[in-house]
Amino acid sequence: MKTVKIEKIYQLNIWVERDFCGSNHIMMQHEGFGEPFLYASLHYNYAYTSNSTIHVMTEKFMELLGVDKENIVWKQKSFEPLKWWAKAIMPIFDLYWKFKLGRLRKAQEK
Repeated sequence: MKTVKIEKIYQLNIWVERDFCGSNHIMMQHEGFGEPFLYASLHYNYAYTSNSTIHVMTEKFMELLGVDKENIVWKQKSFEPLKWWAKAIMPIFDLYWKFKLGRLRKAQEK
């Protein structure tokens, strides 16, 4: 029977990213692989949930994945997509306000 020698065990990194809306996103990434993977999202909605409920649910979810409460890594989710959106939409707002201000000036001149 042939034996196998394990050269390296890739570490699984699990962390939580919070977004500006109050939702928590559980992320995973193996050390040897590419981009992080969004495993689960716990969404906040003021009508149905509270910040503490989302926080406790996230801690319980991480516990199920084998991460102790003390070892949970909390990060702020990147705002890059929002920056892209804002950069794309700003010229439209500029045109709108130039048009609106032009109409207001004409109305004031009358």
